Amino acid sequence: MEGGISRRRGYFILTAALLLAVVALLCFPRRHQPSASKTIALSEFDSLPQWEQQAEASQRSYRKTSSWKKPRSAAFSQQREYSSRPAAQAAPSKWVVDINHADSAELTRLYGIGPVLARRIVRFRSALGGFVSVNQIKEVYGFDTVYFPDLAPHVSVDTAAVQKIDINTATVGQLSRHPYLDSYQAKAIVKLRQRCGGFSTTSALLGVPIIDSQTYNNLVPYLICSLQPSK
Repeated sequence: MEGGISRRRGYFILTAALLLAVVALLCFPRRHQPSASKTIALSEFDSLPQWEQQAEASQRSYRKTSSWKKPRSAAFSQQREYSSRPAAQAAPSKWVVDINHADSAELTRLYGIGPVLARRIVRFRSALGGFVSVNQIKEVYGFDTVYFPDLAPHVSVDTAAVQKIDINTATVGQLSRHPYLDSYQAKAIVKLRQRCGGFSTTSALLGVPIIDSQTYNNLVPYLICSLQPSK
């Protein structure tokens, strides 16, 4: 009987000792041993001059803090794309593009204008008969006006190249193709011309009820008034 108790006591003591050993291993602080590659990197870092150590330390700190990146907006991406262009194209000091003569390739030199927008500018220019103001760039579909202040200093407009419409001879089709007129306004102009026997001045278009002053002011640089046709 006493032998059995002694064996159970021995087992209990052994089990307790093993548990204490496991707890001691878990609670004892373990030192991190750097890998061989990291040890080499640290040794090389210690051999660098002081200014290089500071630069390397700041770079490592930047890599740690910049692991999460915020999503970038489309406007930011376009801005970065422009800033990555060659210096000669990014911010040249002395060059100007005449938007009445430039082709789409030349127009892409302008800030904020890519190939698609350049083609739209050319089509809009053709429909207008030419630009009479730099501000008309803002009317092109898809142009972001935030780029206009940087674009404007590099744009010129040769107004002599503008093609004008003779309101005494133009047909309804010719008038309605202009971006500043619709088919109803074009028909009204022709009807008024027929009724009065011809226009003596372009201001006569203000007599057309569906042409307001804003439309007239936009349109008048594209109009001429020839001698009145015979009745």
